[in-house]
Amino acid sequence: MLLVLAGVSLKCQLMGGMITVNSSRCLPTFLILGAQKCGTTSLARALARNPHIFLPSAKEAHYFGEVADEDIDAATYSQFFSGWSHEPMIGEATPEYLALPGAASQIHRLLPDVRCVVIVRNPVDRAYSHYWHRRREAGLTLGFGQALAEEEAERQRGNPVPLGYLDRGRYAQQLTRFFDAGFASEQFLVLSFDDLISDPSSQVRRVEYFLGVEPSGATLPHENRSTRSVLPAALEHRLSGLSARRSLVQRAVRAAYRIPLTETMDPVIRAELVEVFRQPNEALGRLLGRDFASWNR
Repeated sequence: MLLVLAGVSLKCQLMGGMITVNSSRCLPTFLILGAQKCGTTSLARALARNPHIFLPSAKEAHYFGEVADEDIDAATYSQFFSGWSHEPMIGEATPEYLALPGAASQIHRLLPDVRCVVIVRNPVDRAYSHYWHRRREAGLTLGFGQALAEEEAERQRGNPVPLGYLDRGRYAQQLTRFFDAGFASEQFLVLSFDDLISDPSSQVRRVEYFLGVEPSGATLPHENRSTRSVLPAALEHRLSGLSARRSLVQRAVRAAYRIPLTETMDPVIRAELVEVFRQPNEALGRLLGRDFASWNR
């Protein structure tokens, strides 16, 4: 039987000291850093099915990189894990951590030994999925080309856009920030979105082995919808919360998702983005010792 990491089942790290499992101030032993629109939600849900792993149901803490350095506090952050029930591995998944420039140093300051899981995806496809996510969740009405132009205008005005369509796809730059902050490469597991989709069970097992827990046999659920519901948002939320005749209600809610959200990307825009990401993809390949040439088309 595969054993959990030595000592983790008994204690949790806290600012260089140790606290017992009876404490409510327990910090994560692993983080799913991102990237956004690369399957982080599905991976988190799959790992949460492992009895040796605890992930809060809220999934994302949105802490590092969004709090000032002087405000980083173990006690405050640990409140996000208040539902922990003594599972040996504790994690959370906030895709912004990979992209936000200040997150790496803050994470290393509070969690120097944490293990990190990253999922990378063809950055052109990731950017387009990001765009449709904003169309679905934020009511964006601009076309994709217009949205990219608006983002570029922000850059030209001297305003960084770390959470934008393009910067989030510069994975080598983001990973390098973590290594420069003091993390060792052995603390990172970088997965390919394509592998996650084509062979989800083996990729979930790979993460479980990386975390040092016995695989649960869980596969990857599909958590993020790519279709729009025909129901008004308030009605959908109300129906989803009903407990009576639950299976019938759930089938009705799922059946309402019939309007596809995505369209084929303009081939001219795609060709332009392929060139934008060519060098960043090559940099990622050098950093990880992998070939991402298939992304450059």
